[in-house]
Formats: sequence, structure tokens, C-alpha cells
Amino acid sequence: MEAQEKPVLFWEKQRFTQKWIWILLLTPLLFPLVGLLFPNISNELFTFNASGLLINIGVFLSILLMFSFWFELNTEICTDGIYVRFRPFHRKPRFYPWSEIAHCEVRKYKPLLEYGGWGLRMGSGGTAFNVRGNMGLQLVIKSGKRVLIGTQKATELAGVLKSIHFPDA
Repeated sequence: MEAQEKPVLFWEKQRFTQKWIWILLLTPLLFPLVGLLFPNISNELFTFNASGLLINIGVFLSILLMFSFWFELNTEICTDGIYVRFRPFHRKPRFYPWSEIAHCEVRKYKPLLEYGGWGLRMGSGGTAFNVRGNMGLQLVIKSGKRVLIGTQKATELAGVLKSIHFPDA
């Protein structure tokens, strides 16, 4: 007998695609590229080393690939609960069953003030999984634990919550 999959009512995949992150990641590549493109100028400023250049470029390209493909926040709302996976930190999704959730709501939050930024964060408001923006799904677990899941689809998410389980969401 085949296992039945639970119906997915809401699904969202988010990645770090903000321009400021790419600028920060690409800026260190300028130094080795200056050494490659203008060897006479670079010799006056610093010692040019071809193997060091290749290592630097390899390291920074690896970081770029990590941010563009590896870091990813997936959120699923199903009939049995909420699944969250923040790659590469979670090997499998974290599951929050409806029976364990005391309250949930889509709300505006302050990433820097409440959680110290974006990513997998711990702050005064509990744990946050966020990639960008300032809208999120706030969960209050019956044990008192608080979890915030960032979203770029706040209106759609609120509509799904209202239609299935939490009319106050």
C-alpha cells in the first residue's frame, strides 16, 4: 500500500537574492581581478601571486554558489501542520503540527531589532527563519516557544490560514 501525501495548501521557496548581498560577495573579487588585469599597477600595491589569485577566485565563487543554490528557505502549510526547512541547516523539514500550535498570525516584524538580521536567527522573540523582507508567520507553540518564518507571500499565507484553521490569523 502506498503512503498518501498530505495536500499542500501553501508552498514557498525563498533564496538570498538581494542586490546588496551580491555586492558584498563580489567586492572581494575586485582585488584579484585588478592584479590579473593590471599586473604593473598591482605590483606596486601588493605582490601578485597567480596561485593566490586562483585560490581567492575559487573561494569567492564557492561562496557565491552557496548563497545562490544552497541557502534556501522552504515553507509548506499542509492539513496536518507547518513544515519548514532552511537549507543547509536542516537536513529534513522541521514540523509544527496544528495540535501543538497555540497561536499563529502573519505579521510585520523588525529583522534587525528583533532577531539581529536575516538567516537562521535566535533573538528576544524566539527563533526566526528568514531570508529577506519584514513579513512573517509568527507561531506560538503550546510549550511557549516562539518561531517566526519569513514570507514574501504574506497575503496568500494569511488567506490560507484563515481558510483552514486559524480564523484570527
